Amino acid sequence: MKFNKKIDEKVKKAIEYLKSIGCKEVFLFGSLVDGTFNENSDIDLAVTGISARNYFKALVELPMFIDHKVDLVALDFASRDIEKKIKDRGEKLIEI
Repeated sequence: MKFNKKIDEKVKKAIEYLKSIGCKEVFLFGSLVDGTFNENSDIDLAVTGISARNYFKALVELPMFIDHKVDLVALDFASRDIEKKIKDRGEKLIEI
């Protein structure tokens, strides 16, 4: 993971937050992975092992915690197609 220092720090903070609420895996996908990220982009993250309650909590808290727009996908609740695309094209950041 090497983007710019500010974005790297935001992604690291997001990982720590997601680990603290029970996520087992965190994947980065979208514009940060395919090289099209710009100042208007959100940070695309996908997770496993999160409860529905903590997922909705993270949807609200995570953007405020890292001060950036976030697209968060809970792979445990996503379609198999979405899960496969993210796991194939994304970058696994952690696995617990």
